[in-house]
Amino acid sequence: MQIFNELHGEGKTILMVTHDRGLAESCDRIVSLKDGRIENA
Repeated sequence: MQIFNELHGEGKTILMVTHDRGLAESCDRIVSLKDGRIENA
């Protein structure tokens, strides 16, 4: 996560896919999928 945070701080876009809700909640933006469709963005 430290490397991702450093890259994000440099203006890089990071796309992370995870099932770990705790990890996702530490991010700036969360897009949730349900049954292959965007549930919220």
